[in-house]
Amino acid sequence: SNQGGGRRGTIPTGGAVVRTDTEEFFAVVSDEYQPVQYAQAFEFLNEINPLVSSAGTLSGGRKGFMVVQVPDRLQLDLEIDGVGDPHDLYVIVQTSHDLSKAVEIAVMPLRTKCMHMLGLPTLMRDAPQRWSIKHIGDVQRKLAEARKTLVRTHKYADTFAAMTRQLASIRVNDDTLNVVLKMVLPDKPRRDEQISAISHAFHTSDFVREGGGRNGWDLVNA
Repeated sequence: SNQGGGRRGTIPTGGAVVRTDTEEFFAVVSDEYQPVQYAQAFEFLNEINPLVSSAGTLSGGRKGFMVVQVPDRLQLDLEIDGVGDPHDLYVIVQTSHDLSKAVEIAVMPLRTKCMHMLGLPTLMRDAPQRWSIKHIGDVQRKLAEARKTLVRTHKYADTFAAMTRQLASIRVNDDTLNVVLKMVLPDKPRRDEQISAISHAFHTSDFVREGGGRNGWDLVNA
């Protein structure tokens, strides 16, 4: 029904998450569900005193996010064949009020040369690129999750740098490029077009790398 400008309905079990200022319905939840405001969900980050780059909500408030930098690990100073390839390092934290996300954390390097987010997937079990945690509760748990975030950010950054150096040591010619691309791209009707476009970028794009023979790191960026 619609009485007094509001909306009413009946949910057989549990309840509903509704945004109080707009009365917009977000999700049906169980009786045990405890809503956690975005400020509370992200509060554990205060323990590592991050530099906040941006924050906000998406989908009418259903999802919230923060993008931060860890003070003692702002950049990855990579060097490939004697040429600098710096990356800024960010931690992205997201959660939701519509049950689509817990508190999800991702480490995301930003390649400053082309301003592309380059989040290689999880490289090692103890250095994940992304992970999730339940909504934060007591102080000790907040502190533990903050420490875990800090440690995992450092481990991923170190592993990312090592993987970059390893890729850069692998020389790639046209035959190798075609073999690799056919292995990693799905066998769909436009795969030949994708291979052609990546090959063109691999050989000509200024954003790949300047000078020298091409290598595995160049192929990743192409």
